Amino acid sequence: MPSPTRGQESTVEVAIGLEDPELKIALIQTMRRHPRGGLSFLELLVVLTVVGLIAAIIIPAVLSLRESNRRLTCRSKLVTMGQAIAAHESTFATYPSALKSQSLHPRRSSSHLSGHVYLLPFLDQASVFTAIRFDLPGGENLYWADHFATPYRNEIPKLARIDAFICPSGFQRSENYPGNNYRLNTGSHPSSMHSRLNPNGGLGAFAHLESFRPSDFRDGLGATIAMSERTTGTGQVRTFDPSSDYWFSGVSSLVRTPTSDILIPICQAGSLSAPPEAIYPFTGAFWFFSHPENTTYNHANTPNSPNADCSVGINTQGAMLGDPGIMTARSLHKSGVNVVFMDGHAAFISDAIDLNVWRALSSRSGGEQCGSYE
Repeated sequence: MPSPTRGQESTVEVAIGLEDPELKIALIQTMRRHPRGGLSFLELLVVLTVVGLIAAIIIPAVLSLRESNRRLTCRSKLVTMGQAIAAHESTFATYPSALKSQSLHPRRSSSHLSGHVYLLPFLDQASVFTAIRFDLPGGENLYWADHFATPYRNEIPKLARIDAFICPSGFQRSENYPGNNYRLNTGSHPSSMHSRLNPNGGLGAFAHLESFRPSDFRDGLGATIAMSERTTGTGQVRTFDPSSDYWFSGVSSLVRTPTSDILIPICQAGSLSAPPEAIYPFTGAFWFFSHPENTTYNHANTPNSPNADCSVGINTQGAMLGDPGIMTARSLHKSGVNVVFMDGHAAFISDAIDLNVWRALSSRSGGEQCGSYE
């Protein structure tokens, strides 16, 4: 039988002073069976294990609930964007262009303004829209590689942070850029513009320099994705994150009319062994400007593809961005991305979607059979 502790000894001594021998013995035995003092090491270990197990169950559940709420918020904002697109068509009889080069004033050009700019009045942002100087010559609004250091007359509206354009799960940077997580679908081809050199370019719901009507969507508004989400770049100029950043391959002089299947391995090969030299970590920095760098994306890759995104162009000082490239729909949600279709309904598309189905959902009049995608 274990010996009494120091605290128990004083109690035992008191017990010995009792007149009833049986009571003395009972009290001493009780003290020995139930020692007083702190937890033993084994008991402490058991408590810590139980607490750890509870935390292991509760913390992931709380984080999962928070992410689920963020995902629903992102989806809700995409629905709002879809409503703004429909309101634009109801007002002007066409959907906005992914890039609009002609200003509201004849013979003046506001080049490289995004379709997001023309959705502002339908997102309760009329004050920001009216602050934009559409009467400036095109060069004042051009999107050059050094625009971060160049002052612009549209500086105030350009830097306005629009909550409708931000997904709480997709905005990664702390720098003072307004940001944009929701992008217009320009099809499955690297080029956002239909031309003689790129006959398959600009076949998505939106295109550069073109505005479409509902009748142009022969595949059906409910079978054509309007917008999806994409994470913003890291903003780190010395590192490259293929899940959010963009790089410039410079193959435009070698590949005259690059297709998605030609450009995908080029984008991936240049980022495997080491970070690419010409990176662009500011993707999604602005809603004000068009092009894959900020407000458009394509269906060359499936959502959240491990393949890196890249441009065919060369990013040199003073060079204009916006060359054809691969810009993949990406999110920080688990296993997929949110999208909104041209008819306004939203869906969550799995990363595991078949590439052919994903590409078919991007075209407005390709005649493809989409099959199941949810």
